[in-house]
Parts: sequence; C-alpha cells; structure tokens
Amino acid sequence: MTDEADARITARIKNARKQARLSQEEMAHRLGVSTRSWCRWERNEGGGWQPHLDAIAAITNVTREDLLGEDRVQPVTMDDLLARIDALTTEVANLRRELRSRQPPSGQP
Repeated sequence: MTDEADARITARIKNARKQARLSQEEMAHRLGVSTRSWCRWERNEGGGWQPHLDAIAAITNVTREDLLGEDRVQPVTMDDLLARIDALTTEVANLRRELRSRQPPSGQP
C-alpha cells in the first residue's frame, strides 16, 4: 500500500472513531494498545494498525471495506447476466448490419 493510501485509510479510521464517539484513550484501551500507538496510527506515523483492522471495524460499527474505502460489489443474478448477453448480441447484430450497408456491392470498386 502507498503512503497516500495509508493516509486515506487512517483518516477513515479516525473518522470512524469520532463517529462512534470514542476518545483516543478509549479506542486504544478497547484494542489493547497504548494510547501513544493509537495516536500515531491516526496521524499515519508508522504502521501497526493493519492487524487490528477487523477489531477497529467491529468497535466502531463499520465494515472493513468502509475503513479500506473499497467499493461494495453488488450481487448479479443469472437473469441479469442473460439479459446483458441478449442486449450485447442484439447490439453486435445491428453493428454488423450497419457495416454491411456501408460496403459497396460485390464486384464494384
């Protein structure tokens, strides 16, 4: 992970703690780490928070994905996939017809 990515994650971690209305001291205590370590994590000074990510998420009542900033994947049904395939098949057929209509008749330059 890049320093920039870590900075975004630690900012989300800090925001989650504040949204949960927990002090830095309370958060550190719940995680079993020193307040100094917690404060360093929030300031993105050194690593150490990564092994605690699941616990941080649970304590602050957010998901790991929320803290990491990952987009949630929407489930796709088989019907959705089949409808998309049908639409693409129709689109390809239309494009082929259009290309054929642009070509000169065979035997002409």
